[in-house]
Formats: sequence, structure tokens, C-alpha cells
Amino acid sequence: MCERHSTPEVAVVPAPGQAVNSRDHRCTSEIGGTPDASGRFPYTLRIAVFIAPPENNVYVDRWPVAGGGFQHQRIVCEAAPEPVLVRAFAAMQDSVNTYWNDKLFLDSRSPNVRGLSCRIELRKVDTAAEANLSITLLHRYTSPTPTDFRDFCMPGGSPVELERGEMVLAYPGTVYRARQPVRSPATSDQRAFNITFQNRRTSDAGSVDITQNVFAHELGHFLTLDHTCAHLVNAAGGNGSPAYCDGRARVRQEFLMSYGTNMHRNYARLWWSRLERHHYHCERTFRRRLVA
Repeated sequence: MCERHSTPEVAVVPAPGQAVNSRDHRCTSEIGGTPDASGRFPYTLRIAVFIAPPENNVYVDRWPVAGGGFQHQRIVCEAAPEPVLVRAFAAMQDSVNTYWNDKLFLDSRSPNVRGLSCRIELRKVDTAAEANLSITLLHRYTSPTPTDFRDFCMPGGSPVELERGEMVLAYPGTVYRARQPVRSPATSDQRAFNITFQNRRTSDAGSVDITQNVFAHELGHFLTLDHTCAHLVNAAGGNGSPAYCDGRARVRQEFLMSYGTNMHRNYARLWWSRLERHHYHCERTFRRRLVA
């Protein structure tokens, strides 16, 4: 199907305004030798994850504002003991299995070449030095109120971030900060990452509620995906409402990199690029496809 070749690894192309993240190069990908039930080979991206609470349980978020300078927000949270970190990591694994794994395929254009099913596998490590993805976890934070916090991920690092962490997530544990999801399957832990965006105005359905799994969305950013309707020419507008497809058709808003959890076949380009970065040469090109 695919043969390894000896060309140099292709560097990650960062999003506008971002630097290349050298740790991302240590992600490993592997094409399994045994086809799954659908006849495709599993193509798995393995990511080492380090999770820790902020130092002294205080996190200072900051972001640039127009005219220069930064706006700051001080977030106070409870200590996250090891059982909480274990539960949070289990919720992340559940989210990956539910929203990412076996949803995207690379189908060969040749009848003689097997297709690939795209999967992600998370592995918890003990130090940030070992990790591809470092996560700062805010547990049961009390100031500001839970709905005021923005989960985020900067895959290439950013000058407005603190030294620790590429991803910052709120994990309330058993006290969820949003209503129960109305569409997506979820475990009890997963609901800590599921939020409902209420009264999103679309062009075809008035105001609607759309549910999203926040970790699955932020993981998309780690994989270099931008918001569905973001434009590369607008490097500073990644968090603006238009980038999330506000005012667009509901189907656009329901994609994972907008407000929802639906996948798009173009997200599979990440695995396509991994074939090249990890020195695989395929005799035929693949086309990206969603699960049937």
C-alpha cells in the first residue's frame, strides 16, 4: 500500500501569526498491519499528553486588545488531585473516541490499494518535557464565573500565552457548567466538556442551540485546524464570531470547528499530511471522505 521513503520530514506549516511547534514533530503516526471490519487499515496518530493544574491554582489569562497592550483575567480554581486528573484524561479519551475516531477516511483511488481509517490515540505522560500536548486544567474555578472562561489551544505557541501549556481547559468535574447535550452521545465524564451555545442566529433557522464537545474542538486546533469560517488573511480574527460561521447556514455552524460536533471530510487532510511528514510514499493519491 505505502512504502517508507528517505526524504526529509516536511515541517509543519503554522497558522498566520504562529510559530512552528517543535514538540508537535514528536507525534507519531502508524498504519496498522491488520484491516478493520470495514477493510481499511487503521491510521493512528499518537499524541503524548501532559495534564497539570496551574501553579498555586491561579491562572492569568491574557489576550491582545486593539491599540496595543493586553487584557487580563485572573482565574482562581481548586486544587485538582490525581483522581480528578485521571477522570479528566478519561473524558478526553472518550471525546476522541466519540467525535474523532473512525469518522474520517482516506480512500484510495486505486482498487488495488486499501483505504485508511483515521484515528487518534492519547497517551498520558508525567512531565511536560515528554509531551506533544501540554494541558493546563482549571478545576471548579470560582472567579470569574464558569461561563466567562474561554477554553483555548495555540498549536504553535503564542506571545500572549504563559510559559506552561498549549491548551487551557476548564474541567468542572461533577458540576457541569452547561445543560445536558441534546444531540451528541456522551459519557458522564464527557459532559464536563460538552457545552451548549444558546441562541446562535443562523440564516436558515432563526435562533438555535448547538452543542459542542470543547476538548474535541480544541484538539482540532492542536492538529492545526482553524475555525470553519476563518480566513487566513485575517490572522487576528480567529476568535471573532464570523470565524464560527455566525449568521451562516446551520449546517456550517454545526461543524466541529464552528460551534458543533459534526465532522467535515477536509479535516482528514491532517492525516494526508502525516503520510508525507512520516516518510510514507503512496502509489496512488487518496481522497478524503466522511463515515458513511
